[in-house]
Amino acid sequence: MILTKGDYMVSTTRNKAGITIVSTNACINTYENLVMGAGAAGKAKIIWPGIARKAGDYLLERAESTEIFQVGPYHREYKLISPDYLFFTIRWPTGEEIGFLQVKRRFDQPADIDLLTISVAALRSFHHRNPDMVKHLNFPGIGNGRLQREDVLPIISDILDSDKFIVFER
Repeated sequence: MILTKGDYMVSTTRNKAGITIVSTNACINTYENLVMGAGAAGKAKIIWPGIARKAGDYLLERAESTEIFQVGPYHREYKLISPDYLFFTIRWPTGEEIGFLQVKRRFDQPADIDLLTISVAALRSFHHRNPDMVKHLNFPGIGNGRLQREDVLPIISDILDSDKFIVFER
């Protein structure tokens, strides 16, 4: 794993990646979009308009069950999909490959270190099937995930054991 500083969502950096991976949750809103409101996921939604819907459709098609919950003063409803998806990819019409790494279940809660560990292991399995592909991702679980860098770094350093993983931190 190569750890670097910078914004991996700028086009010049994305063009060097075989896949751009964003940290996400397992919540679907009433429009059937994956909730992607902040951080790397929020940027992805701007770069690839419609990606939240495409991801939402993908997850709803594969969900074994959904649980309805409400958040906020207006009691907006969301679906929590189950089981955890861990990691999946979508090819965008431009040819870009976008990966979704689950680090939390609900968007309104902190990232889960155990879920993050399992999801990163799923990403490593993807790597074994695509060993030559360069994988760009944000430092998962920190920021909006509210985990501590020093708790996450040993996990991702151990599991993402190839120089094909470029992890960006701000």
